[in-house]
Amino acid sequence: MDCRCITIRGMAPGRKQYISFCYRIAKEAGFASDGEGNPSECYLRLSFGLDKPVDQKPSKAEMEQVKGDSLQAIAEVLQIDASLLTVITEEEYLSATEEQKMFPDTAEG
Repeated sequence: MDCRCITIRGMAPGRKQYISFCYRIAKEAGFASDGEGNPSECYLRLSFGLDKPVDQKPSKAEMEQVKGDSLQAIAEVLQIDASLLTVITEEEYLSATEEQKMFPDTAEG
C-alpha cells in the first residue's frame, strides 16, 4: 500500500498536528455530474486536528487497518458501498480538484 494516502502534518515538536485522508468517489455513487448532467466522479478530503500528537509515521500494517476502517466508515456515512470509494494521495486529490494544500505553513513529517 502507498503510505502517502494518509498525510500527517506538524511533526515538529510543539506544533499542532493534522491528519488528512483523501478519497475518490465513483460516478456510480451519483453524487456529482458534469455540465451536461452525466454522472461524474467526485472527491472528498477529511482533515482532523490531533489531540494526542504522534511522533512517527504509522507502519504499513497500521496504514492498512486505517485504510480499511476509514473506507467502511465513510461508506456508512455516505450510505454507499465501500467499493465506490478509493483512497488516494493528497497529490492526486489536489491535482483533480485544483485546491490548495490545507495546511501549507506547517512542516510535513
